[in-house]
Amino acid sequence: MDAPLIVTFSPSERACPFPPSPDFSKAGGFFALSLSLPEDEGRKAALSRGCHLLCGGKKSLTVLDDGGAVLLRYGGLHGGEGPREGEFPLFYPGGLMCALSLGYDILFPEHARLLALGGAEFLLFIPPPSKDRALLRDFARIRAAENQVFTALVPPEPDLPLFFGPGGEALTPESSFDGGWISLERRVLQRERKKLPLRSLRRQELYHGLTAL
Repeated sequence: MDAPLIVTFSPSERACPFPPSPDFSKAGGFFALSLSLPEDEGRKAALSRGCHLLCGGKKSLTVLDDGGAVLLRYGGLHGGEGPREGEFPLFYPGGLMCALSLGYDILFPEHARLLALGGAEFLLFIPPPSKDRALLRDFARIRAAENQVFTALVPPEPDLPLFFGPGGEALTPESSFDGGWISLERRVLQRERKKLPLRSLRRQELYHGLTAL
């Protein structure tokens, strides 16, 4: 049985999120969300805790591995101002294949679809500034259901992220004073895909007359 990916987060703008969980020792991967940490502080935190970590800021994101090394930097594909070397940013912290979506990426369903077809099982959406939080929440939920993957909508801290399962269902993290965590298991994806085999129903050979990617 595949071990889960444990994702942690914190309500604090500066704290690195490591709330206690009895499941950490059983995790296939340990991934901390701490967008407000600058890269140098994130590197120290990732190294000291032995986890992958997402940090950076509003215009560009950095994924650090469990040794503090930079795995990738991503500035968004649609309207972004950050680095362009990772238009489809996939990475594997253990447990699940992950991918990033920054800014206006969430508004384009083909971006999430290509990431999912590339192997992503967990999509993290860091959305553009918007007053319509309900619309962004619906986008994150729909992207999960139409691609049969896990998603997270990660708003600016101290707001907490929202998580969705492969059927579009809302997932409830465990929480504590120090932050929260959620366990994401590949078997949940496999069960949903077996129940509704969307990928086998695709007729991609017919798409060429409709669009050019």
